[in-house]
Amino acid sequence: QWFLVLTSVNLIKYGVWTGIVIYYFWDVFFRTNPVIYSLNFPLHIGLIVEGLILLPKLKATVKSLLPTLIFLLVNDYLDYFYGTVTSIPSVPGFLVYEQFLATIILTLFLLRSRLTKL
Repeated sequence: QWFLVLTSVNLIKYGVWTGIVIYYFWDVFFRTNPVIYSLNFPLHIGLIVEGLILLPKLKATVKSLLPTLIFLLVNDYLDYFYGTVTSIPSVPGFLVYEQFLATIILTLFLLRSRLTKL
């Protein structure tokens, strides 16, 4: 179950992140390869939809949410403080906050709405 929780949260989180990045750097991405990014944007919207479809099927527990939260926060930390984030022209400060907040908010949402007893 923890893997489904991680997958669902990750799908939503990275679908939103990629949509924001493509929109924010629209001129850069569409100048380099308009075909790829014309396809990439709706495909990442599909990630969000897929994650939302999985949400009602989850039986989230603290045991499944804690590893998800830890994994995603460590991943965010490595992305923005060790430079492992996907290559983008520059990293605007709001993206750092968006990623950490998205991890916490999505995990808390699952905790509140889907928590089952251990």
